[in-house]
Amino acid sequence: MFIFLPALWLFSYFIPKTIGAGITCIFLIGRTIYTAEYANYRSKRDPCYVIGYENRTMLLLGGDRATVYRFLLQ
Repeated sequence: MFIFLPALWLFSYFIPKTIGAGITCIFLIGRTIYTAEYANYRSKRDPCYVIGYENRTMLLLGGDRATVYRFLLQ
């Protein structure tokens, strides 16, 4: 979570907030399933971890690229 929240803030600052909200919903669904399956089956929680990892990566890369793009235009 300590990576997700700053990445979400940076992403939503430069890119429309509706896209950030959609990515957040997918992230929360993945984390909920991950938490529910954590104690039961190891093989079922791996895809949920990947969902969360991909969302964090999308937010970080999107926010970083938007920041660089914005500064290069000015």
